Amino acid sequence: MKRFSFALVFLALFLVSCDQEKVTSLVLNERVKTMTMGDTAQLEVLVYPLAATRNAKITWESSNESIVSVSDNGTIIALTPGEATVGAVCGKVFAECKITVLAVKTEFSFHSAVMYFLGDTYGKGTNNIVLRLLDDGLIHNGAGAIGGEGFFLNISLNQQAADTFLVDGAFSSDTTGKAFTFFPGSNVEQYAPGTYLGQMIDQSVGAIFVKSGEFNVSKTDGEYDINISFLGEKGEVILGKYAGQITAFDASESEVEENPMTFLSATAQEVVKESNTKQLKVLLKNETDSLQLFFNVANSVSNSIPVGTYTVSSTNNEFSLLKGDFSEGTYNGCWLLGIENFSITSGDIEVTKDNSTYNLTYNLRYENTRIIGNYSGIIYFDAK
Repeated sequence: MKRFSFALVFLALFLVSCDQEKVTSLVLNERVKTMTMGDTAQLEVLVYPLAATRNAKITWESSNESIVSVSDNGTIIALTPGEATVGAVCGKVFAECKITVLAVKTEFSFHSAVMYFLGDTYGKGTNNIVLRLLDDGLIHNGAGAIGGEGFFLNISLNQQAADTFLVDGAFSSDTTGKAFTFFPGSNVEQYAPGTYLGQMIDQSVGAIFVKSGEFNVSKTDGEYDINISFLGEKGEVILGKYAGQITAFDASESEVEENPMTFLSATAQEVVKESNTKQLKVLLKNETDSLQLFFNVANSVSNSIPVGTYTVSSTNNEFSLLKGDFSEGTYNGCWLLGIENFSITSGDIEVTKDNSTYNLTYNLRYENTRIIGNYSGIIYFDAK
């Protein structure tokens, strides 16, 4: 019986001794690692001394979560190109793995091409052309639509006003609409859809938006030779080539009617205030109609409309106009209100000011009609 008691005491002392073991070092299974965007890997950590393993509380950290993320159990995901350090930490003891993330690189040899001539879509004095290069699995029909499953490159190009077909030249990324540029891709509707790599699958479309790069075109006897080197929104490298003819479609707004409108008075009031912007509701009125405009401006703005160009959008970005929307019996955003009410879906307004006199030059679109004109006068700001 005495020997049994001694054994219990000895075991208790041993457990206390283990519990008091401190972590002296950590060792990762990898100290340097190269990954490609989208890759997932598992880092493992060894604790020394081994007796301290069961009580060691390991936390994981990434020096740059936008490049590499790490979970509570050491699972890492490569997100964007660059370098980051992932560390396992236990108190003041740590171990690190330096990770290099490489960009996804894709190369395409496109088999067919279709071009849509849109004309001076953005009112910039240049012609806008959308070129779609199709990979295997995609086809276009006689009306210009594409179908099937596969990849395609959608490129929104700008050329000289006299050019209605794709011309020789080098195009670079730019948002001003000047000739020999392409619009970068964005899910914001200011210049949507812009340039992107799309994938059609199961009747849905995914996209990688192109932010920069080069697009080079040469043409001989109706045959095109096209070389593309684009950079995606997360650093993806998109390379492509096409050689052959391009099927062209006229999708210009030649049948869009223009409706010159003159307004006699203008009032404004603040209607919505958010974290970074607020909306000014401006009403331009004549004897029969009202043009309701929702300007998105900075929160610091008071009783004025800052000078600049405002583009119709569905998002509340500064220097934008909120697209017309009807909900819960209310006309929100930009509308032409009169005998019939029409939602404003695209266009822009240039705002200038001379002392207290505003000049609003509007070029706005609803259905197949474009409202054009200029309001010059005082805008009376009302209390909310």
